[in-house]
Amino acid sequence: MKSFFSERMKGIERTLIRRINDLADPSCLNLGLGEMRFPTPKVILQYLRESIDGWHLGYTPNEGLKELRELVAKDSGFQVTPD
Repeated sequence: MKSFFSERMKGIERTLIRRINDLADPSCLNLGLGEMRFPTPKVILQYLRESIDGWHLGYTPNEGLKELRELVAKDSGFQVTPD
C-alpha cells in the first residue's frame, strides 16, 4: 500500500487527469502538472527577455498593422494596395 502524506488524504480518489498522467512513460517531461525539477534553461530566459523588450503594448493603428495589410493585399487575389 502507498504511503500517504496525511490520514485525510486516504479517502480522496485521484482525478482522471492524474491517473492518465501516471500512465505516461517515466522518461517523458510532464509540462502539465506541478513544477519542473530543473531551472528554466538560460536560452529560454534570454529569448523571453528579448521578446519582452520588443513587446509593443497598446492598440494597433486604426488602419491596422502595415505588415498584415501587405499580406492581405498580396494574398487577396485582387489588385489592391496595402493602403
